[in-house]
Amino acid sequence: MDRNTMTNHLIKTKLFIPECSVLLVNRGTLFRRLDESTEFKLSLISAPAGFGKTTLVSAWAKEHCGKITWLSLEKKDNDIFLFLAYLIAALQNIDQQIGSSLMSDLNESNILDVDGILNTLINDISDLPEKFIFVIDDFHFIFDKKVIYALTYLLENSPSQIKFIVLTRDDQNLPISKFRAKNKLREIRIDDLRFTKHEVNLFLNHIMSLNISEDDIVTLLNRTEGWITGLQLFSLAISGQENKTKFIESFKGNNNYISEYLVEEVIKQQPIEIKIFLLKTSILSRLCGLLCDAVVPESSISGHQILQYLQHINLFIVPLDQEGNWYRYHHLFGELLYQKLINECQSKESEVSYCADELHLLASEWYIENGFLSEGIEHAIKGRAYELVASLIEDVWADMDKNLESKTWLKWADEIPVQIQEQHPLICAGYAWALLDSGILDGVEERLKIAENYILSQILSKELHTPKKEDDVIVDEENYRLLPTIIATARAYYYALIGDVANSSKYAYEAKKLNETGENYNKDVANTIIGLAQFTNGDLNDAYNTMSNNSNNKELQIMSSTVLGKLKIEQGNLFQAFDIYQNALQFSQNEQGKFIALIPSLYLGLGNIELLRSNIDKAYLYLKQSEEASKISSLLTWKSDWYILEGLIREYQGYFENSMDSFSLAFEHRFKSPVPDVEPIDTIRVRILLKQGKLYEALDWVNRNHLAIEDEITYLNECQYITFTRVLISQYKHSHKSKHLKDAIRLISRLSPAIKSGMRMGRLIELKILQAIIYDLNGNKDQALETIKEVIANAELEGNISGLILEGFQIYNLLIHTDVVGVNPKLVIKIVKIIDEIRIIHNPNSNQKVYSDNLINLSKREFEILRLLAKGYSNQEIANNLYLALSTVKNYIQNLFSKLQVNSRTEAISKAIKIGLL
Repeated sequence: MDRNTMTNHLIKTKLFIPECSVLLVNRGTLFRRLDESTEFKLSLISAPAGFGKTTLVSAWAKEHCGKITWLSLEKKDNDIFLFLAYLIAALQNIDQQIGSSLMSDLNESNILDVDGILNTLINDISDLPEKFIFVIDDFHFIFDKKVIYALTYLLENSPSQIKFIVLTRDDQNLPISKFRAKNKLREIRIDDLRFTKHEVNLFLNHIMSLNISEDDIVTLLNRTEGWITGLQLFSLAISGQENKTKFIESFKGNNNYISEYLVEEVIKQQPIEIKIFLLKTSILSRLCGLLCDAVVPESSISGHQILQYLQHINLFIVPLDQEGNWYRYHHLFGELLYQKLINECQSKESEVSYCADELHLLASEWYIENGFLSEGIEHAIKGRAYELVASLIEDVWADMDKNLESKTWLKWADEIPVQIQEQHPLICAGYAWALLDSGILDGVEERLKIAENYILSQILSKELHTPKKEDDVIVDEENYRLLPTIIATARAYYYALIGDVANSSKYAYEAKKLNETGENYNKDVANTIIGLAQFTNGDLNDAYNTMSNNSNNKELQIMSSTVLGKLKIEQGNLFQAFDIYQNALQFSQNEQGKFIALIPSLYLGLGNIELLRSNIDKAYLYLKQSEEASKISSLLTWKSDWYILEGLIREYQGYFENSMDSFSLAFEHRFKSPVPDVEPIDTIRVRILLKQGKLYEALDWVNRNHLAIEDEITYLNECQYITFTRVLISQYKHSHKSKHLKDAIRLISRLSPAIKSGMRMGRLIELKILQAIIYDLNGNKDQALETIKEVIANAELEGNISGLILEGFQIYNLLIHTDVVGVNPKLVIKIVKIIDEIRIIHNPNSNQKVYSDNLINLSKREFEILRLLAKGYSNQEIANNLYLALSTVKNYIQNLFSKLQVNSRTEAISKAIKIGLL
């Protein structure tokens, strides 16, 4: 019930075509007009409540041959996140691929790229082979500007595959005039929907069998003005009336008066037991027999029997499943019933023995007893039983916090008056933690102070371990005893979020000391925060050892796995990192959803490792698996991390503009986290700017950050100064001023010691590549080659070759001259082939002439040998494979080199790729 509560708990019945009554008047003319809706972008059904809009379209939809999807809206859909979630879910009833990449965008309370989401939906729809109709019911409930904008945007930009039917009581928020002017609008309004005299007669006399005279039908038609719900309510009210003409003539006034009067008559004509049932159960959004029994305990008839009876007499009840277990009232009828209940509760002569608040408490009790805690708390809130709500949420706080459900818990806590919250020290501490988990810092210390002052008052009265129940509001005794530890860990986490390592460590150690002999969870949380502080300081070994020593807490170990994996990646230990992510993923998938929010981030970790190994297809597969898993749940940091990996993949492939778009989205979705940001997004963007030749934009970044050669370099800003080194190298290439190269050399000399001593192999590889580039620019070819050899040897240990490929265009000539002892030729060939493939993708015609000049010169045997060279075969292996003498193979290779005008294997492979031979 974290942020996935919204997207994973959508009410499916809102996406169903409503069941319509079997007692329908045939409205053939309107059906034919609806059949023509496929010719118009928008068909608008606009009329006041009760004119049969939903009944008409649902009945037509049942007979329509084409594809139709349905979405029923309500007031709570005035939330752009929720509206888009339902919109995508409805479209996926047509095709599961529509918006399949988008549901995870709605799992966070961050800024949404609404246009981007809608554009993706529009593109997905345009790929469909068949047309379909999208019915949106009850649009009048929508008033939120963002939701109105989203629907308007979709209407105006939708492809020909989709046509809309919108049902509403009020169409002022729709672009009607624009569609009307372009002849893209079909309108069905109140005058079209009114029952005619013929239809009134058909309904009342042939379907309802009321035997109403023709004159009385005219009178009734004038009174109701063809209002369908009014006629339906009238048909119920007139049953049993001896003088039907007199009864009809007594009706006067507008539709609202008639509706209220008829509902009154319908209720009064029901047995008192049914009347009370209707009023009391109007507090429920959904009804089942046992729940109704709990809310109406005095009834002699079971709730299930009454629900079946109401369905049988068509008393405005809608089945929600095929089994007949769950129902709801017609919206209008339910609203009127609830208003009647409120009026009755306020009346001294009421036949209802409970007020609405008490009824909500009965519903709450039933839900809680039957394991529906969320619904139970919601009804307790509606019943204004705030002490009960406080007790319930205090009791579940620790478990919900461990299960990453802080957002839901915080929403409930916000419903409780502050003065009641402050009487519960655990709620105050829990509230502070929930704020921290949501990335909110304001109000944290205030809540912790309240809880802390409560403890101090107890210490002074010497009652800390034995609080008096009559004076203290303590529900969870076990966590109350741990309150000092909970407060200390919260403060430690708070300071970790703002980057204050000293205070974060101070409070974490304090928490451990307070709980030396107590329970393990909070002690392990403190350990984790200490490990994060060590990570921030660059003490990677200490950080890993501290965080992995939570051996008594498997849950926390799994929750820490994303950080442990990052630590190992920072150290260049890709195999260990891979095992950490894989083991955590397997454990999470076997825990019945307990760590489901962690799974998307674990996939990202695996994707990052495959990208570092240049296994681009595997990296992309993990990226997509992460996206799919996030539709269920994800961590608050996931969205930004996802866009970062997407951007890195695009950078690797050479799609720099797309890569920059991804990093912009990653920046927008940033979330406060205690995990140190060791490679800030802006440094990656500067790296790409340099590849795009945008030196002045990169220099602007240097100036904005006031970077200087002799600045203090720490672990956290290390990446900035490596990026600064790149900028200096680019400056030298642009201006040929030796100062820039000297400054770059100086920075590398200052960066190297800490990186080497910290055994951060990934950074070391990056730094060595830059060093090789500088040697090459200085004309020190031999030193450059030796440095590249060293890089290749280090990269081979864990397969971490992406750094070489990312810098490939700058070190290309060095790579193809590394045919020397001590370097794995297969690895070099692999790197060069990847670089050439990327080069050809982005400049496919650059080598067309070379291709035509060289293709005819190679024999079949030379082609065979060329392919084996590309696979990294040695001369002897080629001889064995082709059953040739070793000397013959050497001759073929020399001829091959001559024809390709190259001097080494690596150059041969590179040239062959360029001219299209491989």
